[in-house]
Amino acid sequence: MAFCASCGAQMTEGTAFCGSCGAPVGGAAAVVTPVAASTGIASNVAGLLAYVLGPITGTIFLLVEPYRQDKFVRFHAFQSILYGIAAGVLFSIVGAVLSLISMLTLGIGALLYIPVYLLLSLLFFLYWLFLLYKAYNNERYMVPYIGTIAASASDMPAGSSNLYGFLAYVLWFITGIILLMDDSTKQDKFVRFHAYQSIFFSVAMFVLWIFYWIFGLVFGVAVAITGGFFLHLLVFLVFRLVSLAMYGYYLFIMSKAYQNELYKVPVIGDLAAKQAGV
Repeated sequence: MAFCASCGAQMTEGTAFCGSCGAPVGGAAAVVTPVAASTGIASNVAGLLAYVLGPITGTIFLLVEPYRQDKFVRFHAFQSILYGIAAGVLFSIVGAVLSLISMLTLGIGALLYIPVYLLLSLLFFLYWLFLLYKAYNNERYMVPYIGTIAASASDMPAGSSNLYGFLAYVLWFITGIILLMDDSTKQDKFVRFHAYQSIFFSVAMFVLWIFYWIFGLVFGVAVAITGGFFLHLLVFLVFRLVSLAMYGYYLFIMSKAYQNELYKVPVIGDLAAKQAGV
């Protein structure tokens, strides 16, 4: 299997120019084996593994050498992360819509929860298997819209600060801590800022979620004792919408990092900037 020495794209044997970037083959010296293959794991296998645990394995392959230098693996790693994020967004939106339907139908709409979630889960699972197959088959298959972003990100230099800034938020405080400890990123003030902001934001969200569940539990018990089913559905819908808004805000912060912006979350951002020295 031959790959272009300039862009790493797979090439057909005997061609004089790369079909992806147009670079001349120039003989055998210009055709190289992908980086990941030299370590014992071929690019297609690494691409498949990037999808196995979604954003978790996707992030791993973007942080670990030599895979983060392999454009084929990087593309599928980015697509895996974005696919996981898209799934979370869709399920959150569907949850809010179903909560609204339940409120408007006085609880009858709650019967839709299980069949709708099961159907969505099945569709996402089957499409996920399809993505694994495409990666293993050495294809750079692009999920609509998401694939375009993944392709653009994978074409950037592996050490780009904005890409690491984006990754700082993918696994919340976990990737933030990893990037603060990584020798290749811990001296980059832009990455350090987003890593600290990811950690502080994660802690803030964790505290808010604790209050959320405590209040939800107390309110649920109170409703069960005193009645007020409609009020219970209304509060549940509000919680859904607030959670969706916070999730959307977190994605907004990630997008700012990807766009190379030093966006500061109120209060938290100043603390992160102080720690990062920016």
